[in-house]
Amino acid sequence: MKTPINYFIVLFSLALSFLAIPKAEAQVRIGWQKPWATQGQLAQILMATDILKANKIPEAKFVSMQSGPELNELAIGGQLDVLFTGDLPGIMLHSKNSNWIAIGRLMYNRTVTYIPLNSKISKLADLKGKKIGLPLGAAAQKILEAGLIESQLDPKKDVQFINLQMTEHAPLIEKHKNDPTWGDFAALSGFDPIPAMLEIKGQVKPLHVGKVVAVVMAHKDFLKANPKFRENFLKSLTQAYEHFKSNRTDVDEAYSKSFALPMPIEALKLAASVEPNLTNPIRVSFNEDDLTSLKATAEFINQKNKFKFSIENFIARD
Repeated sequence: MKTPINYFIVLFSLALSFLAIPKAEAQVRIGWQKPWATQGQLAQILMATDILKANKIPEAKFVSMQSGPELNELAIGGQLDVLFTGDLPGIMLHSKNSNWIAIGRLMYNRTVTYIPLNSKISKLADLKGKKIGLPLGAAAQKILEAGLIESQLDPKKDVQFINLQMTEHAPLIEKHKNDPTWGDFAALSGFDPIPAMLEIKGQVKPLHVGKVVAVVMAHKDFLKANPKFRENFLKSLTQAYEHFKSNRTDVDEAYSKSFALPMPIEALKLAASVEPNLTNPIRVSFNEDDLTSLKATAEFINQKNKFKFSIENFIARD
């Protein structure tokens, strides 16, 4: 493997890669989300080391986007072969094109709904009639809507969701740091590490926290053309986790420096606190709890966009 210092070299090349989508002749085109820990560290490990090549995946091109729905657009357009995503955008992609299936568990991640320090809101029920900024179509929306329903609110009628990408949260909060609202927004919601950073810095009050099953998606045609890919890629992902565990400080520091403003290491640790692979034996397969969670997500989507979902068809078979 390459030494940890190569992470910083990779980060410079990443900035260039954001300018254009890799060409289709790449052996595998992998979509990932830069503002999303712990997935971001895993992607950077795979880019900065020889893990993929050692597992017979000699060439990979990584494409970074801001959220799962944006990756879905590239996937539907035939510009990706594999992508890292949350359960909600992953199942949405499958509902639009059933050739996209889950080949393994990527990680667990936190979603957080948070409010200004000077807000008078104390519980989700207090958001009735309010505007909430969040990346629409991301898994955070499902978690928040479930919480609102538990609080006797109708997400369709009692609150207003407005699309706000994760990179837009911190500047908005800074602009209104002493106000009881962030402009028109009574609350914001999203996925780590941005919420963890804001929490660690004492800039927000967490109102509601949830956990998402993130998945690795791949296109059936690509898997058919490369029958050993799933096995080799999941082996690579396992080794990326092993590398992460053994080089935690170097990996977190490299990922932190990839942001315009370095991310506090404590925030990355908070974001990763729900992922057992960093403290326990590594598992990239789905367990029964994961399947239950995925089915619940599919039911959530089905209430909005009617489609027939089968967990057996969604997950790749051995």
